[in-house]
Amino acid sequence: MSIKSILALADGSDLHGVLSAAVALTVRLSGRLDVLHIKGDPFDAIPISVEGMTGEMIDDITEAAKKAIEARRVQARAEYDRVCATSGQKVSWKEVVGRPSKMLSIASRFADLLVLGQPDEKSPDSLFEAVDAALFETGRPVMLIPANIPSTIGNRIMIAWNGSTQSAKAVTAAIPLLRLAGQVEIVQAGEIDKDAPVSELVSYLAGHGVKAQPHAIDLGIRDVGGALIDAAERFEADLIVMGAYGHSRFRERILGGATRDLLKNSPWPILMMH
Repeated sequence: MSIKSILALADGSDLHGVLSAAVALTVRLSGRLDVLHIKGDPFDAIPISVEGMTGEMIDDITEAAKKAIEARRVQARAEYDRVCATSGQKVSWKEVVGRPSKMLSIASRFADLLVLGQPDEKSPDSLFEAVDAALFETGRPVMLIPANIPSTIGNRIMIAWNGSTQSAKAVTAAIPLLRLAGQVEIVQAGEIDKDAPVSELVSYLAGHGVKAQPHAIDLGIRDVGGALIDAAERFEADLIVMGAYGHSRFRERILGGATRDLLKNSPWPILMMH
């Protein structure tokens, strides 16, 4: 069980944070980093209904789209050259053309971990589509990176545990990072599956050489997401591991409550699996 192949998506506005985090993980895990940039098809910018539009108008739309796509590519490549190419690590750059969901799903087949930016209201639709595909279509663990990344990632890890299949998958995927951590805290908040108590998780992790401390959190008047954020602050976590709950189409049906709250408010990277 290891993480040796890391795939980072060069999309969104904060490329520096995402690529810096990907390089840091590559160093920590002694792995290889592939950076993927997905270029859109300029003809996708043409409205579905072109009634009343002249050929010249359509040409203007596609030409403007080509310029915007090229500007994104140049910006992404420049950040890759600054952050990754000079890192001294095993890194590579790849450009593909197509829909973010399809292209990321294909590329993920040869990756152990996906690293993407944490989307917010200002993020392009392409990033939301890519995150949706990463979580619900690839079957790979996904680490979402916030705008302001911590100086280290994975030295103090907090596991959000509720006994579900999703949280169990996330923990298993995170074991290579958990083994390297100096501190691992398991937090129970909200409803817990009685058939999967935290004591069993502690024993399971111990079998993999991971010493973890369990904690039961009293919600009080807080929701689960707020309680987890408070706990992460108290433990000075630099990475949260948790299951991703919800259904596909990130913006429409979004993720389950606790996951949604953490993605909206967490200043820490989050490693998730669905």
